[in-house]
Amino acid sequence: MKKNRAFMITLCVCVLLAGCSNQHHNSISTNAMAPPDAAIEVTAETTTSVWEEDHWDIDPSSNKATFITEIKDPLCAPGGSNYTQESTASTTTKPKGAAVKTKAVKCSTEFIDDYTHKYYYQSLTGNQKKYYRYCFDQKRYLTVAPEPKVSDKDKRIALIAFNRDNPHLVLYPTRYSIDNGLTSMTAKKRNKVLKAAKAIADKACKFDRTFDKLKVIHDELLDNIAYESYKEMISAFLEGKADCSGYADAFCMVCQLAGIECIVVWGTANNGAGVNEHAWNMVRIGDDWYNVDVCWDDVKHDRYTYFLRSDNAFCKNHTAETLICCPNASKKYPVDHLGNETI
Repeated sequence: MKKNRAFMITLCVCVLLAGCSNQHHNSISTNAMAPPDAAIEVTAETTTSVWEEDHWDIDPSSNKATFITEIKDPLCAPGGSNYTQESTASTTTKPKGAAVKTKAVKCSTEFIDDYTHKYYYQSLTGNQKKYYRYCFDQKRYLTVAPEPKVSDKDKRIALIAFNRDNPHLVLYPTRYSIDNGLTSMTAKKRNKVLKAAKAIADKACKFDRTFDKLKVIHDELLDNIAYESYKEMISAFLEGKADCSGYADAFCMVCQLAGIECIVVWGTANNGAGVNEHAWNMVRIGDDWYNVDVCWDDVKHDRYTYFLRSDNAFCKNHTAETLICCPNASKKYPVDHLGNETI
């Protein structure tokens, strides 16, 4: 009996300690949790990919709970404007029976996310644009919508255009596998990449002219990235290492953050040792397009050989794929081997 009584006393103490520990945990945790005394009800799948801070805001006077979602996505370009819309984020928990409302949040509507002006999007047919828009909404905003019924060829072309116009969207997850795989990147890591890119864009935007901005972006990437195979854009900003696609995607994203029209071009290139798949960029200054190969300018240690060049100069060793057309670059921008404008 004494043993049983000792066991029961010990068990009661353990239960009490566990309850106190749990109450203490509830009192210090504020990450998307309901009020401690509220009953929990699962309502929807968590979709916090673009959110960095979610929490319940409790009004003691009315005992009403408001779920606050603060978007901290640094895509806003210098001097740009934001708009405010109702958040569409869903959560896994809510106080049962409590009045819950969603506070308005700010979203970026800058150049980088305005796909309607982008070159590849504008080159598509109606069905191809429809699938492009579907991909963009899935990838950027996690929207739920039926997949448009288009031909396999239209789908393929739309996906190529979508990826070449929007390399920054590799940072975002998706509900539907419209690319090679689902992104598992955390919001904190994604924003670290975006902030690194935006820091370069901010530096470029201290200048008014597109040429000056492009030179800053080009030089910053050369100074901070070293070539390494199988390292893509994320590694370019977080590790300072990239392959040709990493350079091209990083250059495109920073240009778009700075308000410069830029696309990624895929094809092949002959570096003297053979022909291999390669990626580079095209940028628009005024009404004219120019080729830029940041990777080769870095690897070949001749900083401006492939900066703002014409198709004639690039066709000697660069060949773009033909499934999706690129703009024509009929002119060489007046820049010398030191990167100085010669106008």
